[in-house]
Amino acid sequence: MENTSQGTSQANANNQQSEEIGAFWKRTSRNNMTYLAGHLEVTQPDGTKAKQKVVVFSNQNKQKDNQPDYRVYISNSTPREGGGQPTPQAQQNSNTPEAEDLL
Repeated sequence: MENTSQGTSQANANNQQSEEIGAFWKRTSRNNMTYLAGHLEVTQPDGTKAKQKVVVFSNQNKQKDNQPDYRVYISNSTPREGGGQPTPQAQQNSNTPEAEDLL
């Protein structure tokens, strides 16, 4: 017979460890590049929570194993011409080799 109070405690601990902090959707850019767009829930200095829109791109400049596979940027969305969904505006090529090695 199983100890239900211990099982419940472990289930609660697993739920706390698995708390969702955001969500992402797969998107395709105009130049046919796949990326992720979504949001992360961040805690503000005053203790309140807010959603921060972000985009995730594959690191096209990766040359070493110690460099990241993906890069996350705060989304600066601007409306597309003619309406539709916003287009993320990220500066992907602003990575310096020195900064890459630090990560």
